[in-house]
Amino acid sequence: MRQFNVSRVLCAALVALGLAAGTAWAQGTGTIRGTVTDQAGAAPLQGAVVLVVGTNRAASTNAEGRFSISGVPAGNFDVRAILVGFESKRLPVTVVAGEAAELNFSLKAAPFQLEEIVSTATGDQRKLELGNAVSVIKADQVAQMEPVLSLSNLLSGRASSVQVTTSSGTTGAGTRIRIRGSNSVSLSNDPLLYIDGVRAGSGTGFSVGTGGQSISRLNDLNPEDIESIEIVKGPSAATLYGTEAANGVIRVTTKRGSAGRAKWNFYVEQGTISDPNTYPDNYRGYGTNTAGATVTCNLVDNVAGLCTRDSVATFNVLENSATSPIGSGNRQQYGLSVTGGSDLAQYFVAGEFESETGTFELPALEEQRLLTSRGVSELPDNVLRPNYLRKVNLRANLNAQVLPNADVQISTGYVSSNTRLPQNDNNVLGMLPSGYFGRVDTTGNGGWGFFRPGEIFSLLRQQDIERFTGSLQGNWRPLSFFSTRVAFGYDINNRTDLALDPTGQAPAFSTFPLGNKTDNRFQLKTYTVDWSASANVRATSTLNSRSTVGLQYFKDVAFSNGATGSRLVFGQDDIDGAQILTATESKSTSVTLGGFVEQQIAYKDRLFLTAAIRVDDNSSFGKDFDAIVFPKASVSYLVSDEPYWPQIGFLNTLRLRGSYGASGLQPGVLDAVQFFTSTAVSGDNATLNGITFGALGNANLKPEKSKELEVGFDATLFSDRVGLEFTFYDKVTSDALINRVLPPSAGVSTSRLENLGSVRNSGFEVSLNARPIDSPDFGLDFTITASKNRNNLRTLGEGIPPIVEGDRRFVPNYPLGGFWARPYTFDDANGDGVIVLSELTVGDTAVFAGSPFPTRELSLNTGVTLFKNKVRLGAQADYRGGHKQLNLTEVFRCTATGNNCQGLMDPNASLEDQARVVARRFHPSATNFGFFEDAWFIKLREVSLTFNAPDAWAAAFRASRMSITLAGRNLGTITDYRGVDPEVLETTGSNFGTRDFLTQPQVRTLLARVNLSF
Repeated sequence: MRQFNVSRVLCAALVALGLAAGTAWAQGTGTIRGTVTDQAGAAPLQGAVVLVVGTNRAASTNAEGRFSISGVPAGNFDVRAILVGFESKRLPVTVVAGEAAELNFSLKAAPFQLEEIVSTATGDQRKLELGNAVSVIKADQVAQMEPVLSLSNLLSGRASSVQVTTSSGTTGAGTRIRIRGSNSVSLSNDPLLYIDGVRAGSGTGFSVGTGGQSISRLNDLNPEDIESIEIVKGPSAATLYGTEAANGVIRVTTKRGSAGRAKWNFYVEQGTISDPNTYPDNYRGYGTNTAGATVTCNLVDNVAGLCTRDSVATFNVLENSATSPIGSGNRQQYGLSVTGGSDLAQYFVAGEFESETGTFELPALEEQRLLTSRGVSELPDNVLRPNYLRKVNLRANLNAQVLPNADVQISTGYVSSNTRLPQNDNNVLGMLPSGYFGRVDTTGNGGWGFFRPGEIFSLLRQQDIERFTGSLQGNWRPLSFFSTRVAFGYDINNRTDLALDPTGQAPAFSTFPLGNKTDNRFQLKTYTVDWSASANVRATSTLNSRSTVGLQYFKDVAFSNGATGSRLVFGQDDIDGAQILTATESKSTSVTLGGFVEQQIAYKDRLFLTAAIRVDDNSSFGKDFDAIVFPKASVSYLVSDEPYWPQIGFLNTLRLRGSYGASGLQPGVLDAVQFFTSTAVSGDNATLNGITFGALGNANLKPEKSKELEVGFDATLFSDRVGLEFTFYDKVTSDALINRVLPPSAGVSTSRLENLGSVRNSGFEVSLNARPIDSPDFGLDFTITASKNRNNLRTLGEGIPPIVEGDRRFVPNYPLGGFWARPYTFDDANGDGVIVLSELTVGDTAVFAGSPFPTRELSLNTGVTLFKNKVRLGAQADYRGGHKQLNLTEVFRCTATGNNCQGLMDPNASLEDQARVVARRFHPSATNFGFFEDAWFIKLREVSLTFNAPDAWAAAFRASRMSITLAGRNLGTITDYRGVDPEVLETTGSNFGTRDFLTQPQVRTLLARVNLSF
């Protein structure tokens, strides 16, 4: 383990904090109490935050709208009340030692305002004080209007520059998230996940092969348990999160209890899942060769005289009702929660069960064939349905006021899930591959290209999860100007990956029919210790100071062992009965220790200047590299509050902001370490054990460092009915890790990671929130988020040639992982409607064909309310564009693997389709250039209708409130993409895997949901 060194910064931070605290004066204290009500009807407002400006004293209102703040120093203060959906209000108060001052707020409804409270690395702050953009998603408000299937769905289309891609339509398939582009060539580009203030795992993983799909831990969370999500988008905002935060941070806050009687909420959800996509026909051209034998005759061979065409036949085994395994799936979810408590302690307890079955099902004819061949009366469910998810979520959160100046928050979450993924993607054993490469008749193999559904569905690939995430947070405010916070977190994930190939039932491929089983066990643990202390000092009546120092410790431990058994006895599924056994085991540990200090100066509560520095050390750094330093500075200026600001009728508030900061990405656990691996060597007529370099290591290896400049503004307009945010960012990653191939003179034949490269992401993002109509009988609201990003590899390092990974390349001055291939031109010179090799010219060198990731995004979320909020109609539409998708499915259909695509066989195929087939299949360069297709799309992502039932309906269930929701997801797509669906990823866990290769397209979900409150 490396020697950590953050003592210098920590000591400096403690000195700064002591100086700040020493400037405050001791004096008697009093209490501020009162109520917060709605100005429109004087109804009490629960959950409003009331804070004493310039101190750490604050409180939230209870169900009666009352609050009480004790320990306030004697003197004159301003007190502010803040609640989402209402205009904040500020009132003066005089506090007398030993007495209670009464202060009552009446808040005016305002759809948008700049003063909501957000969580940061230094604690809760007003959004107004931050110099960077933070996207906030109020999950509980979204869930009231429409069903939310997963955390990924909740994130998608609701925050600018946050690109969420569900890899396929497979139930349980993983999700990839990118925030403001990709920063790293070699390391993960996934953001960090925090749950209730502590770190939690969010990656994807599946150690038994399915062809490409994997499972995301991000979706372990139940969206119904989430109160809000805050997205910290880049290094300018994520500096204080340390060495793993360059890709952004997603902070999830789960629901907390509220004082008052116990309130119960029950929901039930039922739905169907269908596949509305159109799969391509399989083509075959029939003809005779020069010897008169019947052969498959394609367009090019026919023109060349190698065969004479007679006819063209088509069949679609995936669309035919008798043969297709694509049916309908179903979804159900049941949940119950309760919240309540007293002013001293509040609780939230919830549980839910979720079950989802994918669209693959065994066709009736295939089921009958298996029943007959196996001599049984029924088949097990795992053969009938190869794709499902079963999940149980439990949560218990507790808040307790243990002392007048101290509180504790306990959060616990547990999930148990079982997911089965089918075989697909880059996989000869996949159902879709066997259909895409199928035949034009049902003789022999029933029209399937490789194997029949019954054989494929017998293969079991399953992941079981038992996961606990818990946190304990304590806040102590011994003085009015001084507070300290500590958080302990523990996230443990016990995972089992299973693969079973039943003896005699698996497809006749390799050793599969002989029977195999793999059982891999993983335990992933994350420990968090997070401490900080703050001093709030009111230097003058207009100047406030906030000094914060913090220390963080993170430890990740990964352990795995696995066993594989081959040649199982028929009917057996236990490894211990196998004839051939293999075993594996591994363990890795990563530790991070970091410290930071932050200083904020506030002038007249409208100008906020912040400066900070963080120092991190990590066990994965090279032994000769010391701790890394990350600086930060920001400014936020509510310029519209200045007396000189002109009164503009439509402009209510205007805030200018800017920030600069740095963060990093640490190397992998073993990237800097030199180690050996065992190998077998021959000698003296025997096989001996030997060792070789597993890695040379790099003693100077350091983390990648991302620096970002961000500027923008926020405004509210037209009586706060419109909120507008605009941000420009420029982010540069230096010391990017690049694999350098070492020369043989080094005595090894390997490569190692070195800090050589540089990557740049720049762009802008816009968010427009509006509620133009808000009357009792009719309301209209909408949110538009848009962004544009330019990704550029600045350099790979001196002497490093472009990295080539098939059609994907890493070339300086182009996007990371861009598509490259030799271009071509063509011309039907003789006008016969068929493109042949002589009519096509292919370039000598590969050229850039397009970005693999969308460079432009736009989402619209809108809603209409009717009849005094009794009915709400909502919708979401998404646009993504500026990128390409490699239609590798069609590439293989047009080559010898499939030999059945339209461009190869059908004379009615377009000249463009024919040309790309000729360039790929018949030209010596075999270029894929024509299969890089425009992948822009517009999707009607969601439509929902919610009906708040009359009280009499609710009373029939002894409930106080009842709502009924009908919703549909993925209802329509507009695109120029010629494949089935442009929004798929062949490989979930890959940084740059964006190909469409035999992947199940997105599916449609229709849902009905009933909510009951008691």
